[in-house]
This record gives sequence, structure tokens and C-alpha cells, in this order.
Amino acid sequence: MPRIQTVIRSVLFGLAVLVLSPSNLPAQFFGGSSYKADTAILSAGSRAAAISRLRAVPSVGVVNLNIRTVPRFRSNETDVAEYKVSVGKNFSGIKRLRSALASNPVTRRALGIRGISIGRVVGVDISSNGSLRLYVL
Repeated sequence: MPRIQTVIRSVLFGLAVLVLSPSNLPAQFFGGSSYKADTAILSAGSRAAAISRLRAVPSVGVVNLNIRTVPRFRSNETDVAEYKVSVGKNFSGIKRLRSALASNPVTRRALGIRGISIGRVVGVDISSNGSLRLYVL
């Protein structure tokens, strides 16, 4: 009987450690969006050509990078200041992206309808159907 109690205690202790482990913290959930934002900023110039070829934009999503989140626990999330540094380093590509967005009537109209200023766009993801996810700062 004492052996079964020891096994049960060990299992319960293991479950308690698993529940409280850092791998289960919600900060990991946001890691993907931070990576996508960094990638969109770095590849802004190369996506300008794809923007100029768009003939339809069925939907537009906006990710505001200027909103600072304060995680409850330590996190590897990118801070707003780090995004601004990355934008400064990649400004020539971002300028090409903004020019492509402004020169394509379809994208200009889609952004205008939604009240999105092209001057705030720092990155974009383009889906296979032409939908855009804009990263603004």
C-alpha cells in the first residue's frame, strides 16, 4: 500500500510541475506573430513587386506594432523600440513597399476604404488569394 501512495504522489507532483512549467506560459503563443512581423519588415522591399501585380484585394488585416504589451512573465517578445530600429535599418525597402501600395489602384482603394495610412505600413504578408496582412507602426 505505501508503494502505491508513493507512485500516486510522484504522478501528482509531476503534473503540478508540468502545469507550472514555463513552457505552458501564454507568452509562447505570441512568438509566431512577432516572428512574422520581423520577417515582414525585413522583406518589405522584395514584396513590393508582388504588391504591384495584385489585381484584387478581398480582405485586409492590420497588425499594430505600436501597441506595447507588458508580459506577466519574462518573454522574448519584440519591443516597440526594437521594431522602430528594424524599420530604420530597412527603410529603403519599406519605402519601395509604400510606393507599390500607393501606385496600385486596387491596394490604394482597399487601404483607403479601411482608413489605413500608407505612411504607417512597415511590412506586409500576401496570401494566395490576394488578401493582405499589413504591419503598421
